[in-house]
Amino acid sequence: MTVAHRLFTLAGLALTATAVAQPAFIGHTPTQQVFGEPSGITNREPDAVRTGEQVDLWVKVGPSFSYDVVLIYYTVDGTSPVGANGVPSNSSTRVIRSSTNPSQFAFIRNQPNGIGGNDDWWRIRIPDADARAYGRTINYRIAAWRTGGGGLPVGEQNTPVYNYRVLAPWPGAGFGQPNPGAGYPPVQFWKEEAFIGNTFTAAMLDQNGTLWDMYFPTPGGVQGVGTKNEGYSEQADTFPAGLSSEKRGQMHLNQAMVGIRSDRDNVTHWLSNPSGVSFNNVTQSYLSDETNTVRTTQTLFANGNNIAVTQSDFAPAGIDFPDGLAGTGEQKHMLIKRMTLCNNLATAQDVTVYYYMDPALNGGDQYDAMFWDAARGAMTAFDKTTRTVTGTGPFISDPNEYNITTFGNMQKNIALYLTAAMKVDGQPANENWRDTSGDQSQGWIARRVTLPPGVDVSVEIMMAGAHFRPEPITAPMPGSDGVYDNEIVPMLDWFYASNMATTQTTTDTYWANWLNNGVTLDTPDARYDKLMKRGLLGTALHQDGVHGGIVAGYHNGAYYYVWPRDAMWAAVTLARTGHFTEARQAIDWMRVSSYRDFEAWGRKGFWKQKCTTDGFTVWGAPQIDGTAVFPWAVQFLDNLQADTAYLNLNYSAVRDSVLAMTTDSSDSRLRWEEAFNLTYSNNLWEDSYDTFIFSNANVHRGLKDAAKIATTLGFASDANDANTRAGWVKSGLDARLNWDGENTDISQLGIVYPFEVYSPTDFNSTRVMDRINGVRRKFNNAHPTAEPLVNYAGFPNDGYGWTDLINRYWGDGYWGGGPHGAGPWFLTTMWYGAYYAVRQDLSPGTGDIDNHKYRLDLLLNRVGPVGLGAEQIGARFVDNSKPGSLLYPGQNDFMLQTAWPNAWESMSFFTDSLMLFLDYTPSARTNTMTFEPKLPSTWNTMTYNNVRMQPSPLAPVHSIDVTVSRDAFGETHTFNNDLGIAVNVGTVIRTDLTKPIRSVTRNDVAHPYTLDAATGRVTIAANPLESGSLNAQTVYRVQYDICDSIDFNNNGVFPEDQDVVDFFDVLAGGNPATCDVVLGCQDIDFNNNGVFPEDEDVVAFFRVLAGGGCTE
Repeated sequence: MTVAHRLFTLAGLALTATAVAQPAFIGHTPTQQVFGEPSGITNREPDAVRTGEQVDLWVKVGPSFSYDVVLIYYTVDGTSPVGANGVPSNSSTRVIRSSTNPSQFAFIRNQPNGIGGNDDWWRIRIPDADARAYGRTINYRIAAWRTGGGGLPVGEQNTPVYNYRVLAPWPGAGFGQPNPGAGYPPVQFWKEEAFIGNTFTAAMLDQNGTLWDMYFPTPGGVQGVGTKNEGYSEQADTFPAGLSSEKRGQMHLNQAMVGIRSDRDNVTHWLSNPSGVSFNNVTQSYLSDETNTVRTTQTLFANGNNIAVTQSDFAPAGIDFPDGLAGTGEQKHMLIKRMTLCNNLATAQDVTVYYYMDPALNGGDQYDAMFWDAARGAMTAFDKTTRTVTGTGPFISDPNEYNITTFGNMQKNIALYLTAAMKVDGQPANENWRDTSGDQSQGWIARRVTLPPGVDVSVEIMMAGAHFRPEPITAPMPGSDGVYDNEIVPMLDWFYASNMATTQTTTDTYWANWLNNGVTLDTPDARYDKLMKRGLLGTALHQDGVHGGIVAGYHNGAYYYVWPRDAMWAAVTLARTGHFTEARQAIDWMRVSSYRDFEAWGRKGFWKQKCTTDGFTVWGAPQIDGTAVFPWAVQFLDNLQADTAYLNLNYSAVRDSVLAMTTDSSDSRLRWEEAFNLTYSNNLWEDSYDTFIFSNANVHRGLKDAAKIATTLGFASDANDANTRAGWVKSGLDARLNWDGENTDISQLGIVYPFEVYSPTDFNSTRVMDRINGVRRKFNNAHPTAEPLVNYAGFPNDGYGWTDLINRYWGDGYWGGGPHGAGPWFLTTMWYGAYYAVRQDLSPGTGDIDNHKYRLDLLLNRVGPVGLGAEQIGARFVDNSKPGSLLYPGQNDFMLQTAWPNAWESMSFFTDSLMLFLDYTPSARTNTMTFEPKLPSTWNTMTYNNVRMQPSPLAPVHSIDVTVSRDAFGETHTFNNDLGIAVNVGTVIRTDLTKPIRSVTRNDVAHPYTLDAATGRVTIAANPLESGSLNAQTVYRVQYDICDSIDFNNNGVFPEDQDVVDFFDVLAGGNPATCDVVLGCQDIDFNNNGVFPEDEDVVAFFRVLAGGGCTE
C-alpha cells in the first residue's frame, strides 16, 4: 500500500469513526530507541550526521486514524523553522508533507498504546542535497494534522525544534581501496628511513612523510617500555625467516599520517599513498645538510586534483619548552609537522584535512584507550595497564608482547600518553572520529579549509608524548595519574599559542650551531662533506638527553637500547669531533646510570651487554669489550679535554674495569684464563664465547688507558698493576695470533684500529688482513681453504650489489638464508678501509688511503635515499632464482637491512672514517695537536674546520682549521688558529717520492724537518702556531724541485729555438704570437720558487734545456 493510499484510507476511516478526530500527540526524541527496530536504532539515525549521509527521522503519531498528514518544517542555514498549517513563514523555512512528497515518508508499523489502540511509527527523509552538505546546521520540527472541511488542517501537533550539524565525512580506507569510504586506511609504508629527534624524543618517517613510530620518554626504551615484537620484517630468506608484514617492531605507533579529501572527488587520499594511486612527484630529503628537519613533497593528482603538498617534520630543539604542571618540568617529547597545501587549479577548492593515528603504545594495541578533547581539538591515546610480558622469538601474537630482556619476563608498569593536535590555517581541528565511533585503537581529527588558487595554506600538526612511572617502579599504578593535565595540556597550549615557522627556524639554527661547534669538512666531493654532517647529526639523535646513553639503532624493536660498547665508540666519535659535552654525558651514563653487579672482590663488576636508557639490564651477558671501552673512552676524552677532576670522578669505575677485565667473575661466562693469559667472554657479535682476539685487544687497550689515567692521577701502584695485566694480555694475544686458528673475522682488525696493539705492518696484523683478503689460509696456511670476507667480483655471491664490500666473519649465518648467504655490513666495510688508512702512515704514495676512500665510495652508493646507513646491506635482485632480500623488492636504492640508522654500526663510524683522512692525535695535557693528513689521489685539497682541544677546564677551547692541499709543485698544510691562542702543532706532510724536495718552509721561511725516505713523510716537530690575533695563520710548505716544461710556448714542439726566443720575450714583458692560442706561454717563474723575475729562472731554463736538473 502506498503512503498516499494509506493516508487516504486513514482519513476515510477517521471521518467514519468521528467527525472531530485529530492527533493527540506526536513524539520524536532523537536519541530514543525506535520501537520494533534493532537495538541502537534511534529516532534520528544516525544521531551524529556526516557529510553526504542520509538521515532517517523517526516519529510516532497517535492514536492511529486521528490524522491524515505528516509533515516536517526545516531549515538548512541554522535558523529556526517557522510556519503553520504546512505554510512556511519565511524564506529559510522549507516544508515537505506526506500528501505531496510521499516518497520521503514511510509508514513502518503500529505500536500498541496500552489503552486498546495503536500509535503509528513513520520514517521521514529530507530530500535536499544541501541538507547533507558539510557544516550545515539543520533545524527541524515534525508535525501531523487531520484534514478538515475545505481541505484545511485541523489539530496540528508539533514536536519541539531539534537540530543537528552535518559533520565532516568519515575518511575511510581511502582512494584505491575496495571500500574507500569505510573503516580506516591500511598500514602502508614506503622506504621508511628519514629520522628526526631532539635527544628527548625521536621518530622515523617513510618516504611519503608518514610516521613510522615515535620514541618517548627517551629516544630509546626505558625500563618497562618495549614493542609488540622484535621486528625483522624483511624477506623470507632473512633472519628469522617467515615473519609477517605486521611484525615491524615499531615503538608506540602503527602509523600516523595526513589525509586530504576535496569536494572535487569526495574521497580521501591518504599520504601513505598505497600503490601510488593518489600522489606523484614524491621527493624527500633533509631540509639542509645542517639540520634534522625532513622535507617531503608530493602532488595530489588523482581524479583531476592538483594540490601540491609540502611537509616539514622536526622535533623542536633550542626553544623555550613549555613547563609542565605539578613539578613535571619542561615538556620536550614533541614532534611537529608543518605542511602547506597549494591548489594549482584555476578555481578554489574546499578540502577536509585529516590526521589519522593508529597507536600501539608500549607494544600493546589491546590496551590502548583514546579520548577527544573538544576544547583543544586534540585526540589522545593512552596505555597505563600494568602487565607482565613473556614473548620471545619471531612469532609473538596477541595478547603477548615482546619481552626485550633475557629474563623470563618483563613487567610493564608505566602510563604512556600520546596526543595529536592540528591547526589548519591557524584554527584547531574541530572534527573527530569520536562523534560516530567508540573505537579505542584508531582515530582521526580533521578540519575543513578552502584552498584559493595558487596560495599556500598552512596545516600544522603536533604529536606530544608524556609518561608517568610509579616510584618505586613496582608500585601500583594510580587511577588518576595527572599526565594529561600536567604534561600534555601545557604542550597543547604552547602549540596553539606559538608560531611553528619560528619554532622550526630556531630548531634548524640549533642544529647548525651544534654542528659548527665541532669539526666540519670541506672536500672536492660534496658527498663527503654531507656525510660528515649527517654522520654527526645522526649520532646526536641516538643520544638520550635525559640520562646520556647512546642507543644502538632504530627500525628494530631490539635495537632501541644502549650497548655500552656502541655507546663508548660513539662517545669517542663525539669527542674526536669536538662535541665534548655529549661525550661526557655518554661516559656519565656508564658511570651513573648503567647497572652493574658487585663481584666477590667487593667492587662493581662488568658492564652488562645491553641496557635500557635509564640503566636497567636488558641482556645480562658478559661481553667484555663493553667493559674495556670505558677506560678507553675516558682517556680518549682526556686527551682532548684535560680535566683532572673529571678523571677523579670516573676513576673508581676505571679501577672496577681493570679488575673486571682480568679476574674471574661470579658469572662463569666471564673469566680470566691463566693458561692463555686472555679473557674468556662473549664476543663482539654476541653469538659465541671464547678468548677472542678482538675482545682481548680491547682489554689490552683498556688496561693501557687505565694505567695512563692512574699515572695522571698519581696512583703509581694502580698504574703498574694495569700495565702488568696489559702485558699478560699482550703475551696471550701474541700466542693466539701465532696459533692463527680463530675464525676469519673482520673484528680482528681491532688489533690495529682502533686499539693500536700492533702496527698495521706487523706480521700479526698483515696475517689477519691476508686471511680477510683470501690470500692466506688459517693455521698458518695449513687449512685447506681460504676464508675471504671480501665479496670479490665473480665470487658465488657476486651480483647482489655487494662487490668489494666486506662480510662480518666466515660462515656468518645471522642474516641471509638465501643463495647469497649472509652479506656485508656498513661497519665491516668501513673497518676494512680503516686498516688501510692507518697503514698509509707506513706506506708511500696514496694506495692505502685510496683503498679506504674506495670503500666509502661504495657505501655512499648504498646509503638510503636521505643518506642514512644501516647495520647490514641487503641483497639486490639478480634473477628469479636469486631474488635478493630487499625490504622493497626491486628498489635498489634501498638496501638498508636489519636496523637503521645506527650509531656505532653506521653513522658514527662514518664520521670516524672521515676523520682518518685527517689523522688527528691530541694531547691536551701538553697543549699539543699532531696531524698526519692523507689526501687521496682524487682530491687536491681538504679542510677540517674547528678541530678542537681544551688543555684545562679553565682554558679556552682551541679551534684550528686545517687545510691540506696538493699541486704539481708541492704540498701545503695550512693551520688557521681561529682564536689566536697559544698551542703547539706538529704535522706530517706526505710527499711524492718521485719528486725531489727543494725546500720546506713555514710562512715562507725555511723550517727544520725530518724525511722518511721510504715513505716520503716529512715530519714537522710540534712547535707553537702563530698566535696573538684571531685567525692567525701558519703555513707549512714542501716545495718540489720542479721546473716548468722546456716547451715554453706550449706548441708541443721541443726543444726548439722558438722556446728560447719566446722565453726572453716574456721575460721582457712581451706576449709572443707564437704562444699557444689557448694555453698561452708559461709564466716566467720557470723554477717555481715564487720569486720572479730573477736570474735563477734564466739559469734554470738553460740548465733544463741542456738536459740538466731544475737546480744544481
